Amino acid sequence: SVYFTTTHDLDAVFPATAARQLGWLGAALICGNEMPVQGSLQQCVRIMLHWNTRKRQEEIHHVYLRDAQSLRPDRSNIPAVPAEELEAVLELAEAGLLKSRPWA
Repeated sequence: SVYFTTTHDLDAVFPATAARQLGWLGAALICGNEMPVQGSLQQCVRIMLHWNTRKRQEEIHHVYLRDAQSLRPDRSNIPAVPAEELEAVLELAEAGLLKSRPWA
């Protein structure tokens, strides 16, 4: 399952709709809003994925992009993924060729 939250300034489309368009057809998706706390990060989408894996907790890496790194500075030292690699994954998703292996 996937839980998306957005800040209140993002209201054009549900993130789950975009996920379905990218081929996320086998997961339950739900959207919600972050609390509008004064001084909080704007234009932020958070995604919480639940999945089955044999990986240990220490092997799971939480990713915070751009300004979201300020939300968890203790986790912002994870090496960046090259833009070319992200683009390749998006192209596979758009072509319907992205396969998931939750046991990997």
